[in-house]
Amino acid sequence: MKKIISCSILFGLLIVSCFSLSCQSTIKGEEMKTKANNPVTWFSIPSDDMERAASFYKSAFGWQIEPLTKEKNDDFSYNVMVNSKSDEDYVSEERGRLNGCIVKRKIGLPTPAVLVEVENLDNAIEKVKQAGGVVVTDRVDMPTLGGMFVLIKDTEGNYVEVFQKYSSVKK
Repeated sequence: MKKIISCSILFGLLIVSCFSLSCQSTIKGEEMKTKANNPVTWFSIPSDDMERAASFYKSAFGWQIEPLTKEKNDDFSYNVMVNSKSDEDYVSEERGRLNGCIVKRKIGLPTPAVLVEVENLDNAIEKVKQAGGVVVTDRVDMPTLGGMFVLIKDTEGNYVEVFQKYSSVKK
């Protein structure tokens, strides 16, 4: 009797596992269809001391640290961190790798964040609000990045930079 119950339980677990894998496969299939939309293209790490942070990432990981940019509002000046062979815009030539930057914590970013690139910042802001997120900053122009962004907080308290290239702005 014990063997029959054990086999029944094992068979039940096998069916559940197969169903679960089938569902994951379907979910992954859906993800593949939408993967090209709003990609994560950058990361930002906040710092209270830019030089100290630059020294840390260079020493700890061997990343190349670019000189501080000069933004109109100096609070938004940043150091690019390059961790892979990249083009002149710091876009990695290696699949699956992202470069990023060190930013000043005082811009309102308390934790590291990813940057999500969108076609239309206004539409993205509206979708964030409808989904329960909060826009944390006003729109910030970043000429050195060729675009503008807002910082948002998701429903779980995570910060995300939402970025639109100037070339995507409809005239």
